[in-house]
Amino acid sequence: MRAAWAALSLLLLPGLGRRALPHMATGTPGTPPGTPLGTSGDACGTTGNSTGGDSRGGDTRGGDSRGGDSRGGDSDGGTGGGTGGDTGYEPGSVSAAFVTCPNLSVATELARALVLQGLAACVNIVPGVTSVYSWQGKLEEDSEVLLMIKTRSSRVPALTEFVRRQHPYEVPEVVALPVAQGNAPYLRWVRDVVPP
Repeated sequence: MRAAWAALSLLLLPGLGRRALPHMATGTPGTPPGTPLGTSGDACGTTGNSTGGDSRGGDTRGGDSRGGDSRGGDSDGGTGGGTGGDTGYEPGSVSAAFVTCPNLSVATELARALVLQGLAACVNIVPGVTSVYSWQGKLEEDSEVLLMIKTRSSRVPALTEFVRRQHPYEVPEVVALPVAQGNAPYLRWVRDVVPP
């Protein structure tokens, strides 16, 4: 699944503004570059997340057969149903936003800040993305780290402004797509975690 998202992001997300601003070019103080982040699988909300575990406290939303992921628990009897019927999810009320970063340190700092500021419920950090783009009349190719951010659609403008202020790129990439369908309990969780 992660590879599919990465491939989709490469198609949808042209790399813009790759010139780092001085305030973020050196990374996050106290976080060594290359710090493992538990990026295999979707670790958002899991008790085994290497970024410090489930910081939401005792999670009682049910379970999922993957083990360790406590977001699950479908209201349709566990059949894995999507957003059809009376699921309590309004299509488009949640968005998936994509942001590229120059390195793991910047990506981690930005991901944590987005969650702490209440601008995102979950941010997946996907290292090893290659971006090919045109910048100031030249063909460029850079290795980057992709952030896959889940948030309320109503918070995308505030998220975008936050990224613009904090990101080292002159023109940071922020692309958001509304989520029409998905696992309704997960999408409700995103709405519950991110304030309106």
